[in-house]
Amino acid sequence: MRDTFMNKQVQRIKVPFYKNQLAHVERAILKGELVKGDALELLEDRLKEMFNSKYAVLTSNGFSAIFLTLQALNNREQEVVLPAISTCFSMVNAIKSAGYKLSFSDVDNETFALFNVPSDSIVLSPNHFGKIATWNQVEHEHFTIGDACQSFLSSQHQEQMTDVTILSFYPTKIINGIDGGAILTDNKEIYLKAKEMVSYEEQLTYNELNIFNLRLNNINASFALATLDNLDDIKDNLRYGYARLTEMLVKKGISFLEMNKDEIAFRLILVFKDKESTKSAFNYFVENKIDVSRELMFICPLSEQHKFPNAKKILDCSFSIPFHPLLTKEELGLIGKVIEELKF
Repeated sequence: MRDTFMNKQVQRIKVPFYKNQLAHVERAILKGELVKGDALELLEDRLKEMFNSKYAVLTSNGFSAIFLTLQALNNREQEVVLPAISTCFSMVNAIKSAGYKLSFSDVDNETFALFNVPSDSIVLSPNHFGKIATWNQVEHEHFTIGDACQSFLSSQHQEQMTDVTILSFYPTKIINGIDGGAILTDNKEIYLKAKEMVSYEEQLTYNELNIFNLRLNNINASFALATLDNLDDIKDNLRYGYARLTEMLVKKGISFLEMNKDEIAFRLILVFKDKESTKSAFNYFVENKIDVSRELMFICPLSEQHKFPNAKKILDCSFSIPFHPLLTKEELGLIGKVIEELKF
């Protein structure tokens, strides 16, 4: 192996900050609107318009959005099916906290979407890395919760195939609200129950429902709204970075998780033929100060992992390289240099 390049560290993720975010938050503070205020309704309206959704409920984070949806659905006789692999345990913990049983599914090698979903179950499917799950593999009688926390940009352009769409406004997501989440749905019953259960601040009498303190604060909504105002720049930067990097990968003959025409990548995932070549490539990026990550992990019990060969193959043969709206031309060049010299 040749001497490593004298690179400065190229970070896998950077969180953009914009001047108008400070202005939005300062305005809310000066108006004394930390918890309640105009930004909440404005954010709800923007999201409903962007996702062509009738109803929106803002929550404290993505976990709360999943948890509250399941509480509103209130059908614990059904298991909730989710992929055997994911990027974190948010889905698992939300399902367990809501009192439901879990069931895991293997995933499609090309889209990472669920398949072979058991009948009479609730489906919770994430759109990993900006890729929209292929719902033709899921029978439509299932109640479906689409986790669009990583596909905010892609999901706006798609016909909604789910009963509920979940969003997250964690700083590393496309829309940064410092934290926060949302439930989007056309299901009036789910909306009304979730809206009633999200906060007990307006509660004046005893209620048989379990009511929580899971609302979004106005200060978070203000920050998220400001991020939305920069969405065009975010899109343009991501598209540019994706085009540059994938051109380099194609030239080198390295496979990656490809986006369709209306999809915008949230992460750039490299895919190799076997575990050995994946490990070799991973280490070479690290040696050359390019920050990479395995991204995915098994979220099912250890005793069940052998049931999911596709998931195991994806875990063994994929990882992410730096991809975010703040990648500079210099950083793209450094990544490209490593790709060019890569032996696998």
